[in-house]
Amino acid sequence: MGYNMMMAQVKVAPKTFEKEGNNTWTIVASGEVQTGPVIRKIVARSTEYLSRVVDDHQGTPWAYLAELELERQMGWAWRESYTNYAATGRMNGNNEPQKGVLFLEEVDPKTGKKKLVPRKRPNL
Repeated sequence: MGYNMMMAQVKVAPKTFEKEGNNTWTIVASGEVQTGPVIRKIVARSTEYLSRVVDDHQGTPWAYLAELELERQMGWAWRESYTNYAATGRMNGNNEPQKGVLFLEEVDPKTGKKKLVPRKRPNL
């Protein structure tokens, strides 16, 4: 629920980068709940219930799972960073447009070069 509220907040009021040159926002788990009092109340109640399971049912699988949940941070925060998209091979403008015809790659026996030969779509 807190994650969805964080997404809604950034959709309504897009964040600006604090550091010059950054171009990526990443949402990360945080100990601080930034999405308002309703979510803070849910986190407090969840922590109370999980702690009660750990205390009342020691040595059980439920206590173990509750301890694991309590170790996780329940809030979310935005972290800004720089991503070099050109180095990842994305957004470089070299993508070929999708074609409606399927091609099969064959090697021409005379020249030894590869060529694309159209083929029929399979009946699925």
